[in-house]
Amino acid sequence: MKSKEKSLERYKSCPPAHFSRWRFQVHFFALRFIFRPGGKTISGGVLNGKAIGKPPPAYPPVAKAVRASGVVMVSVVVDEGGRVIQGQAVSGHPLLRAVCVSAARQARLSPTLLAGKPVKVRGMLTYEFKAE
Repeated sequence: MKSKEKSLERYKSCPPAHFSRWRFQVHFFALRFIFRPGGKTISGGVLNGKAIGKPPPAYPPVAKAVRASGVVMVSVVVDEGGRVIQGQAVSGHPLLRAVCVSAARQARLSPTLLAGKPVKVRGMLTYEFKAE
């Protein structure tokens, strides 16, 4: 019996074989995700602080007439160079959404780096309107 116990003790300190394979697969897929050209976009939250150039939207005359005000949030996708390639208004007054999307498409943001490489980022830009 003693010889059998000694042989089992040797394997208690080693992780199971499937564990090391699983860990390798996780690292491999993580590296593939990070370094793959044209990889998926990452989430960046509110991107107003990363804006290099964020032109203000024009206040539409129709919205002025009804005294539309408030915050408009635009969901954007920023490419590796910092240019907005996609935008969609997700909240705010309906009369103000279109001008905010066109202003967001003209915005320039600083590129986001992941592991030293620029990546695409999905985030939000906010625009505030006050009734005059």
